[in-house]
Amino acid sequence: LTACYTSQGGSALVAVEGLTKLLNDTDFFAQDVAVANNIVEASSRLTLIDLAIQVVCDVTTTTSRETYFRSCVDFVSDAVRYADGRLNDRTTGFIMRFYLFVYYFGASVPTSGWPFHRG
Repeated sequence: LTACYTSQGGSALVAVEGLTKLLNDTDFFAQDVAVANNIVEASSRLTLIDLAIQVVCDVTTTTSRETYFRSCVDFVSDAVRYADGRLNDRTTGFIMRFYLFVYYFGASVPTSGWPFHRG
């Protein structure tokens, strides 16, 4: 997670891509999701998946590196689906700020197919 905050080279991007691989290809975060039996409990506890989402959202909004957006959006959306939305309230706030930032950043850039046309 600390590698996400490294601004030299592409190590932050590699770290986010590594987190995505951990999420999708292993059961690394399975314990975090298994503990969340109900919404009330999930909203008040902080797990590793919550922390990972918060870090990725924070890195995106603080660095404003458009080259990171695709990987960060992929990780956050996959993580929210994986956790079935049972996340800490603070994490939900990070996610909302993250999506609003990416949307408004893209809306201010004159390109076609925003956000992330996969065609």
